[in-house]
Amino acid sequence: MLTTALQFLAACLVHARLAVVVLESVPNLAPAEANSLVPFQLVHCTLDTGTAAPNPGNSSLMNTTKNCLGLLCILACLGAPVFGQQTGTSVGATPGSALHGQKTTATAQKLETSSLRVSCDSVSDVMIVDPRGRRLGDDPKAQAHFDEIPNAYFEAGGLDDDETGEADDDPAKILFIPTPASGDFKLTIFSEKTGNYSCEFLGYDNSGGTSHVELNDIAAKSGDVQTVTLSFSGAPGSKIKVNGLPVSTRTP
Repeated sequence: MLTTALQFLAACLVHARLAVVVLESVPNLAPAEANSLVPFQLVHCTLDTGTAAPNPGNSSLMNTTKNCLGLLCILACLGAPVFGQQTGTSVGATPGSALHGQKTTATAQKLETSSLRVSCDSVSDVMIVDPRGRRLGDDPKAQAHFDEIPNAYFEAGGLDDDETGEADDDPAKILFIPTPASGDFKLTIFSEKTGNYSCEFLGYDNSGGTSHVELNDIAAKSGDVQTVTLSFSGAPGSKIKVNGLPVSTRTP
């Protein structure tokens, strides 16, 4: 950096000297005195009206003009990079220069968009356990509610009728898990009455692909507790796999 600055200053001095040489070659202007650095002063640039010769101030005009131009060239050369940096101009940004060598690399983190949704009709409650052992849902037998999976939710209230305002007497039980862990999920279904129920599984992988599986008309007795295992991953192309039909684990 210091060597480059010195080379740049030397080039500015050369340009200033060339300007002085050009001025000395102009007719009717006297050569510079040995000590060309004279104080800046206001000099007259008129000619003697009687002799048509330069007035006594012309020698000082020559020296002053050379000094002014020389200083202006130096200040312009030194000030250009500063001005360029302040205004955002790429001064000296030639191919291969340090400015071109500085590149900012931004690595965008890819967001995961996978999710798993479970919806069961005609059941009293449901609970799911993910591959990490975290639970979500209700266990009426243990009189416990679980909300251990981050950002997941369990909905059991259903929707009110738009016309009558009455609540649904047997709403679907919904489990939703964003960015689910990969592996096996254990779903537990609780039944309070004898009859059939259905469950629907909907999965989205990280590329936006969908997977859909349904279990329809599964028989259950009042007080039954049945479990079923399903596998899912957020990897692109992953599909939901239900491992067999629900099996009763607890009966009245």
